[in-house]
Amino acid sequence: MFNEYVSIFKALGNENRLRIFHLLCHRPLCVCELTAILNVSQATVSRHLMQLKNAGLIEDEKNIPWTQYKVAVGSSGPLPEKLVREITSITDLDRTLKSDFKASQTVDRRSLYKKGTTDEN
Repeated sequence: MFNEYVSIFKALGNENRLRIFHLLCHRPLCVCELTAILNVSQATVSRHLMQLKNAGLIEDEKNIPWTQYKVAVGSSGPLPEKLVREITSITDLDRTLKSDFKASQTVDRRSLYKKGTTDEN
């Protein structure tokens, strides 16, 4: 049990991973949405998601053409629901998290997907 908590806090010990996890505490998101919100590369987001997933904090769900990520709580993961509530509650305490949350309310994967496919042609 102790080693699981060490793994959890190591995974959350990076600013971008904490920002991602905070966003996922509010709602499931895909890589393109997280990339747009955080203004970092797709590779960076994917690497952080893999680390959060390896720690058992998040899980993915395929919803073609997207894979969306969500917090793994209860029987799906080692994270107590109380910790998820605490992390969710800090939105108003930090300017970056507040900005991320606000951006997550308007980001639209369909328009990002259309823009990405248009940009490639």
